[in-house]
Amino acid sequence: MTDKKPDSEDLELFKKCAQGDKKAWKLFVNKYSCLIYSSIHKIFKIKNFRYTKDDVDDLFSDIFLKLFENNCKKLHQFEGKNGCSPATWIRTIATRIVLDFLRTHKESDSIDNQNENENSPAKVLRDERELPDEKIKREEMEKLKEKIINELSPEDQLFLTLYYEREMETEEIADTMNLSLNAIYSKKSRLLDKFEKILKKFDNS
Repeated sequence: MTDKKPDSEDLELFKKCAQGDKKAWKLFVNKYSCLIYSSIHKIFKIKNFRYTKDDVDDLFSDIFLKLFENNCKKLHQFEGKNGCSPATWIRTIATRIVLDFLRTHKESDSIDNQNENENSPAKVLRDERELPDEKIKREEMEKLKEKIINELSPEDQLFLTLYYEREMETEEIADTMNLSLNAIYSKKSRLLDKFEKILKKFDNS
């Protein structure tokens, strides 16, 4: 499926789904099933995850449930800003859900190590050393970063999630987002430059 800007047909389909139109739901599922299956398989392949058919089917169902839950809240949220197409937006949601699945799977395999790290002397000492004013400044910084991220396009938000939270390599991000390496490097440079300028202003305030 090729990405395109949302037209009246896309928006009308989303609107009918949000209104509980079962025919619209069926059309929506038929229209985006291939995209979602492709996104699931691509992330599994990139992350070298040994998956089963049940894993794929469960995630496929979970993604559509997330799209339709709470009276189709996510469909209501789609606005097509910054040239974001329905396909890009849905791929972003699917990618995040698959990555959350992989993170949860990884965490369940290493929970003992995580508990040990959380209670390590270094972690305890680091928390105790943090002064009240440092904690306040850190919390303000987190709020500022969250505000900036929420104002970005879904594609830019996904890039930051993959780059910082998932710590994926540039080549992996390019494959995941269906973008060229040059486009990823350009996006990375632009976003990092934006954050650096804002953080410098914050540090000098």
